[in-house]
Formats: sequence, C-alpha cells, structure tokens
Amino acid sequence: MRVRFISFLLALAVIMAGCVTTQNRWQRVESKDTIMAYEEFLKKNPESSYAEKAKQRIMELRYAQAVKKNTIPAYQQFIQNYPEEKLTDDVLSRLNKLNRQQQIKALRSVKTVRIVVNQSFERAEDVSLPFEDWIGKLLMNAGLKVVGPEARRYDVVIKIRARGKPLGAVYSLERYEYAGASLTGTISFEIPDLPSYEEPFRATIKPPDKIGSASLSASDAPFWEAFRARGSFLPKIFEIMGAYFGNKPLIEAIKDGSMKVKLMPGVSLENIKDSREIKQLIASLKDERQGTNVADALVKIGKPAVKPLIAALEDKNREVQKNAARALGEIKDRRAVKPLIAVLDEEDRVFRKIVVEALGRIKDPRAVETLIFILGSKDENEDTRWEAAAALGRMKDSRAVETLINALKDKSKDIRAVTAAALGEIKDTQAVEPLIKALRDRDESVRRNAAVALKKITGEDFGEDYREWKKWWKKNNTESSAQ
Repeated sequence: MRVRFISFLLALAVIMAGCVTTQNRWQRVESKDTIMAYEEFLKKNPESSYAEKAKQRIMELRYAQAVKKNTIPAYQQFIQNYPEEKLTDDVLSRLNKLNRQQQIKALRSVKTVRIVVNQSFERAEDVSLPFEDWIGKLLMNAGLKVVGPEARRYDVVIKIRARGKPLGAVYSLERYEYAGASLTGTISFEIPDLPSYEEPFRATIKPPDKIGSASLSASDAPFWEAFRARGSFLPKIFEIMGAYFGNKPLIEAIKDGSMKVKLMPGVSLENIKDSREIKQLIASLKDERQGTNVADALVKIGKPAVKPLIAALEDKNREVQKNAARALGEIKDRRAVKPLIAVLDEEDRVFRKIVVEALGRIKDPRAVETLIFILGSKDENEDTRWEAAAALGRMKDSRAVETLINALKDKSKDIRAVTAAALGEIKDTQAVEPLIKALRDRDESVRRNAAVALKKITGEDFGEDYREWKKWWKKNNTESSAQ
C-alpha cells in the first residue's frame, strides 16, 4: 500500500514538473513574441494547453506583417492561410482598396471602354434599366470612348450584373399588388494584367402600406426607384466615377440635366469642394432649363458653395442671381443675410420675392426689420409681401406682431390668410382679438387659418365659431385685466 502511494506521489511530481517546464517555456516564448518562437513552441508542444494561444498569436503577427507591407501579395498570402478568420474581412477590405487604387491609376490612362450588361428581372421579362446609357454618358463626360460589342480592341471592360425582383403585398379586396422592388448586382472592371475589381450595389423599395386603385403587375414594380435609391447602381456608379476620374463626369451630368439632383438623393456631392468646380456650376445657373437643377446641386454641396453664391448675387445675369438666392435660402447659412438684404434694392419683382423667401428660410433676426418694412409697404407687390408675411411667421419674432395684425385688414385675401397663419406661429396674445375678428372674414381660408392660429395661441378650440370665441375672450380678457 505504501509503495503504491509513493509511486503516485512520484508520478504527480513528474506531471507537475512537466507543467512547470511547459509554463516556463511558454513564458519565454511570450517574451520573444515572434512567429518563429511560437512555431517552434507548437512543434515541440502540439498538445499543450497553450497551443491555441500560440496559433492565435501567429495569426495576429502575420496580420501585422501584411498590414505593414501593404501589398497585394502579402494580403493574398494571409487570406490563403486564414480564409475564414475574423481578421480576414479587414484584409479583404485592404486588398480591395489596393486593387481599386491600381485600377484607378490604370483607368486614368485608358481611352476606350467596352460595357457589358447582364440584367434580369424575376417575373418581369419586359423590364430593362438603362445601365449602359448611364455609364456611357459618364465615361464620355470623362473624355473616354465607349465601343460596341463588335469592337476588337479596347482598354477596359466594365461589366454590370443586375438582378431585379418585384415585391408585393396584399391590399384591399385581397388584391396582391407588386408595389415594391429590390435590385442587387455588381459593377466590375477588367483591365489586362490587373486583378478584377468588383463593387456591389443593393437597394430595396418596400411595398407601401396603402396604394391607389391601379393594378400593379410584376412589370409595374418600382425598379427605377430601386435603380437610383441610396446604395444602388446610380449612387454607386457616380461614386466610382468620382474616384476614378474626379468630379468632372458628375459636374457635366449636373450641368446637362441628366443627373436630376432631387430625384437622386443617394448621390453624394460632398467631394465637390474645389472653388473652380463650384464656379463652373455657378456659371450654369444662367441656363433657364437646367439652372434650377444646378442650384439644387449647390445646395447639396453646402457651405463650400456659400461664398461663390454670394458673389453670384451681383452677377449681371438675372437667372444667375435668382438661382443663387434660392440656393442660399436652402443652404441657410447666415453669412448670406446681409448680401441678400443688400440686393433687395433691385426692382425685379420675381427676384425680390425669391430673396425675401430666402431670408425667411435662413431665419436670422437681422432680417426681421427689413421683412416688416416689406410687408407694411403699399408700394411692394403682393407676392413679395406674401413671402414677407410667411417669413415672419417662420421666424416667430414678436417685433412683427403689430404689422401682421394690420395686415389682417389687407385687401388681398391671400395676404390676410398667410398673416393669420403667421400670427399663430408667433403665439403672441396681442393677436387674439384681431384673429377673433378675422373669423368673420368673407374668405374661407382666412377664417380657417384664424381658427387654427387661435388654437395655437390659447390652447382652446372653438373652431370657426365667432360667437364662442368672442364669449370666451370677453370672460378671459376681463379676468386677466382684473388680475
């Protein structure tokens, strides 16, 4: 019995000595922290409890090496060794970035491009989206030549693969209508002697909760909306063209009207910051057909466009002035307030109206006195006075209350109506009694706006009932006076 016990102790001692020895080896390996040290440890201790830690650290060190080298072969080697690890996604992203950089450099020297489109739509075989038209236009804007399928020579092939699917829902009378759509695909570039680079795109237009009475087949699904939605083909191709060729293709598309800014909210214009490019767009504000679209683009560019737009207020061309004022109002930068007030000396009625509307959108208190003057001026045209009243309502400045109250008696029903609404926005109790009187106005819109304004100011709701409002006001106004 004693012999067995001694044997057990000896075995335990050997095991413990082995554990201590392995632990010591691991500590020495950790202190070296090299791939060679970890690999040597694994070779001698494949079954060790530290084996997984060693493998993990080897992967981390190889990842660090690949990132430091930052070359395509280094990243490809890492992906080959570790195809399904967490770090692999980051390496793939870095590899794609390098591939893209190589392609950008190569594409800037190409002259001819062939476009290949493969598109299909589930249950909607007659649907076709203009992939080739859009890419062709942007490439031509960049100065490249697009060749057809019969061409034998070209520098690069751009391939688009797209799959569309109609999405439906059950509506009233158990009608199943295709009121939604999804679009997925890839844009790839094939350049000789370079790895193929691929950009995915994807968008989904969900069926709305309600639709009209129209019957929507699979072919009626909103594929065009999916085509231009955020994350889909159009925003993606503009992004790619911007990376490859700069902003020229996008600027030209804005100028010729093919890129309708308001119809394509997913297209980013944030990269257009260069003053020369902005001035190119501002010069196109004079185009009566595309000026508004260019102005929308300048609004989306935002603050970098403010100074050039302010300068454009003094342009000799009236269309440039008008579109510049509209854009400044939409951008809402306070730097534009004084320059906008300054150009109100212009006699052009339409231009003055646009400037007043812009001031109302910016909502700077410095414009209040000017707007009050315009609203109260008998020499001002009705449209501009209407805009002044609406602007004062947006600005909610009590300095305007007296002038707005006087405007409740204006001969124009439209002025009276917008004035009543503006007083409701300001919520000054001075306006209560004049608004109650406005409930007897001969125009329905004036009465309606006055009732809404009274509710906003007082919290009470007697609709358009003049007698009830008068009764309530007599009681409450007397109580307020007594206090």
